[in-house]
Amino acid sequence: NTPTGMDLSWTDPSTYGNGDPLTDFTIEVYRDGGFVASVAMGTGNYTDTGLTDGQVYNYEIYAKDLNDSTSTPVAASWTAGGAATPSAPDSLEGVGGPTEAVLTCTDPTTQIDGTPLDDLDHINIYRDGALIGSVPAGTGTYTDTPPQGVSYDYHVTAVDNEVPENESAPSNTAGVYVGGTTNFLVWVGPDAAGAGAASGDSIFAALAANGESVFLTNDLFEFGNDLSVYEGIFVVLGIFSNNHVIAATGPEGPALDAYLANGGRIYLEGGDCFNYDPEQGGYQIRPWFDLDDGPDGSGDLAGVNGLNDLSAFNFSYAGENNWMDELQPLGSTPVWQNNANTDISGVFNVG
Repeated sequence: NTPTGMDLSWTDPSTYGNGDPLTDFTIEVYRDGGFVASVAMGTGNYTDTGLTDGQVYNYEIYAKDLNDSTSTPVAASWTAGGAATPSAPDSLEGVGGPTEAVLTCTDPTTQIDGTPLDDLDHINIYRDGALIGSVPAGTGTYTDTPPQGVSYDYHVTAVDNEVPENESAPSNTAGVYVGGTTNFLVWVGPDAAGAGAASGDSIFAALAANGESVFLTNDLFEFGNDLSVYEGIFVVLGIFSNNHVIAATGPEGPALDAYLANGGRIYLEGGDCFNYDPEQGGYQIRPWFDLDDGPDGSGDLAGVNGLNDLSAFNFSYAGENNWMDELQPLGSTPVWQNNANTDISGVFNVG
């Protein structure tokens, strides 16, 4: 299949409908209802030429013997030059810097039906769903300089040179943060989901609304393994079964441990990370908050009473529940209590 040609192929018949041998015949080829060619038996293929690129053609073929008896027609339709729409660009990646996002991708080489792409013209660049520019085919890279301190989602499309032009489906999405390292990191564990995970969005929005430099991510090591660059890290692990477990053998626990040991500050929330998870292959985080081992909660949480420095705060709770861990402070200060019982739900610790 070329822009101006169509390759047809078939398997010749060997018998009549009644089973008698068929030994002398031709294959008659019709395009859009008009006769094109008569092909000798045993050939099995025909190339139709002089076509218009991008136009759909309807073919019929049938066998005809020496007595002009004909078989039932067999039909097929195809587009000269292949489907009109290019395949999407592949392997979009983005690398953020202090002032720019550098994008790279691989141009498509086929149309969406797998036929060769011979008329690729340019690649469109989209940031957060809006078209921001384009580069000629074969460029392979694009540098964007958007406002700093923001994470952006990029995708690209392939566009041909037809009139009107045909644009591919979007590529994969590449998330890129542009700007220097933020002061605060809000880390929502990658397995956390539901209302518990949505707490990360609220924390991020509150910090940003108060003018803080903050980044929301599912990757604790978004900006590298050195967590000491942050003034504070907010950790959201969710509620079972929509929770993320800091594994005892993974890199997250030791990294946060080292961060605290070097003077870092952590806010952490989760339903089972204090008592239940450490007994089930999770990282032992109780020393971070100077906690003793405790039970897996004595009841669901319906409201929270503030204690000590937070005694002026009381509020209801309508989020996820699943017997959240009961905290057992050693040297830390209780600050939240389940209003339905004596379970301690939050502590403050100066390590």
